[in-house]
Amino acid sequence: MAVIANQQPWRASYTEGAQNNPADNTVLADTSTLGPGTYEVRVLAGADAAAVIDVEHRNAANDGTDFAHRMYVGPTSGMYLFAFTVTAGERIRVLMGGTLTGNAAASIQIREL
Repeated sequence: MAVIANQQPWRASYTEGAQNNPADNTVLADTSTLGPGTYEVRVLAGADAAAVIDVEHRNAANDGTDFAHRMYVGPTSGMYLFAFTVTAGERIRVLMGGTLTGNAAASIQIREL
């Protein structure tokens, strides 16, 4: 694996922990507000049954979605990589895209590019 010079370390994980029988729109992970910049975003998500999980880039007021990506997972887990350019106060979050009978969890790790 190549090492990129001056590459920033991954920040701590953001997660809401394991969720049992999560409803549609249950937040699984949220970075809270971010500073302006371009971030590499690593999402680790899984479920013990087939699930729909959304990754969202939210606006600074946290009342609108600038970008959304829907993922179909399970029963398994996976790692997904994204890059987002955000302005001050925006956030990245992961939430359920539907109701799940079972367990789901996700975490977000970010680093500046």
